[in-house]
Amino acid sequence: FLYAPSCERTGQFYCPPGVPVALQLTLKAGSRSATVWAAMLEGLMPGLVSARRTLAVSLSDSDDGGSRVGRFAREWLEHEEMRLGCPGELAFFSISRGVHMLNEGRVGLPMALCPSCCKTAAGRLRVVFIRDPLARMSSFYHGYWFPKKGRFLPGQELEKHALFETWVELILNGSSAMFEASDLDHVRPALQRSLGDGNVVFCLEDVEKSLQRVESALCRGYGHCTPLPRFPAVKFYKKPKRESLQSLSSEVAELVRRRFRFDYEALST
Repeated sequence: FLYAPSCERTGQFYCPPGVPVALQLTLKAGSRSATVWAAMLEGLMPGLVSARRTLAVSLSDSDDGGSRVGRFAREWLEHEEMRLGCPGELAFFSISRGVHMLNEGRVGLPMALCPSCCKTAAGRLRVVFIRDPLARMSSFYHGYWFPKKGRFLPGQELEKHALFETWVELILNGSSAMFEASDLDHVRPALQRSLGDGNVVFCLEDVEKSLQRVESALCRGYGHCTPLPRFPAVKFYKKPKRESLQSLSSEVAELVRRRFRFDYEALST
């Protein structure tokens, strides 16, 4: 129920103050579960649950729903904008963003209930979340892109697998105007270079072993030997069995390998 992409979308890490980790999230690689985990590491969950219940009761009162939403915006969101010294026009924008998804059961929250970000990960164990690249692309394609924008894809007469392969080639080449910046964000590699020593890969295909690696590295290198909370369940889109590197044409498969070579390298270790 927590969606807080601000750290990831600004190129920062999730850095819970009480645990010396810096979580580097990757879209379509359990990023929402990882955000909830960051909130758990920071001890934010009791406050989040309480806020959720309070808001659910307050905003669901049909007798005075409009004024209650206004009061929420003024007393909770606008108050924080003023405290931060934000200009009026920026405050209006952020408040509108905070309430625009009320119909979907989402609201903006004050910073005190949001996971902490940091820019450099200095003095922290860098934990990089990685998922099989083709599984990431398949999840994004089937779960969002094709249902929303599939009509723009050339070759509509092709069978499903061939259509997916066409999409993979187009989006990785970035040669089509049909893709928005957010689409390209979802297929960006987790790593742009080889992962150096002192970093840990959190592989979404093997959560338990990944969690053990993080705990071991924290205890060995940082003296933080307290067990970490269990990682929240990840809801994976189950990609069709035919979608594998072996099922792609040699040209497209090589394109995937080149684009995600450092991700594959990290996963293999």
